[in-house]
Amino acid sequence: MKTRFWLDFDSTLTIDDTIAHLAALPYLKNPSLHPPFNQFVDRYLADYAACKSGRPLSPDPALSINDSDPRLAVTCPTPFPPGTPRALALAAAADAIAQVQPAEIRSIERISRAGIFFDLTPADLSEHGAAIPLRPGAAAALRKWKDRGDAITVCSVNWSAGMICGALAAAAGAGGVSVFSSNLTLEVECGVTTGEIDASVVNGVDKLKLMLEWMPLGEGRGRVVCVGDSLNDLPCMLAADVAIFVAPEFKLSGSVTSILDEAGIALVRLPLAAPIAEADEAADEAAPRIFVAESWDDISAFLDSVETR
Repeated sequence: MKTRFWLDFDSTLTIDDTIAHLAALPYLKNPSLHPPFNQFVDRYLADYAACKSGRPLSPDPALSINDSDPRLAVTCPTPFPPGTPRALALAAAADAIAQVQPAEIRSIERISRAGIFFDLTPADLSEHGAAIPLRPGAAAALRKWKDRGDAITVCSVNWSAGMICGALAAAAGAGGVSVFSSNLTLEVECGVTTGEIDASVVNGVDKLKLMLEWMPLGEGRGRVVCVGDSLNDLPCMLAADVAIFVAPEFKLSGSVTSILDEAGIALVRLPLAAPIAEADEAADEAAPRIFVAESWDDISAFLDSVETR
């Protein structure tokens, strides 16, 4: 049975977060574009800090968001038995994600209303994506998995599926990878973007809902491998058969490590000091684990060793 890969994009397959790369495109096409993107970044960071500290958000009359806005709700599936480590970790991750959801939604609406991403073509986005460098070893892993017929899905909170597809095609060849993310709305008749962001994948709970839709839990789905780097990847990792964080120097965010510690989920570094025992290959529900690797070479080698048994 095929392995089914569920992969994050930014800072997992790529070296860095690529929102800044995406944001540079309209300013390259129109150097007189205003306001500068750092104004949106500054407002987002202020909102994010307020959310994290529990302070009220500063009023912004340009926004149409109020406390009853359905976009602020983060409703998480509950696919695990109550009280189990995975259920506890998922609930904690969903709470942490919900805490900063207002900052994400306000930022998306500000940028959409400003029309920064107006008048871009699919070719613009694909070509701009082609310049994004992937982490060493990531492209080789993608090509190997594509060649042997594994199912590969990239699911991201990035704002442009077109840019992601351009990056993946340039690095690992066109086709063979499904991409789910938010996207820049396209005016079909004109063939250019409207400036609005279609925010269909905003956070890790949105990613989990898509994963459970495409890869439902239970027998017959094959081995599901999830690779990510952040809190927004943790919900999907909890629903995978094999979960791996990419973390240079094994450094993960404090929010991720505290959630896993409190839930009793172990972090195991790759490469392993000794081969994993076949009987121990699947994480036991009483003591689940998530792997951590510094490089894609270590991830690929580990998965190859598991596949050969």
